[in-house]
Amino acid sequence: MTHKPCTPEQFVKAWQESESVKEVSEKTGIPTATASGRARDYRERGIPLKMMRRGRNFLDVAKLKKLAKSSG
Repeated sequence: MTHKPCTPEQFVKAWQESESVKEVSEKTGIPTATASGRARDYRERGIPLKMMRRGRNFLDVAKLKKLAKSSG
């Protein structure tokens, strides 16, 4: 699989301005797994990239439990 080139500068800008790894992937044209790995590598090298929230962190469990009980 090939993807368009993304310079380190483009990657850091996209990462810092995005809300998810998927958004970074869309902006840069690189797969999400590659973007995650690249961010991890950059952090290990001392580049302070922000942490992205994982999908499950978006769940409001209490709200969903209440909804499930009221809908059943």
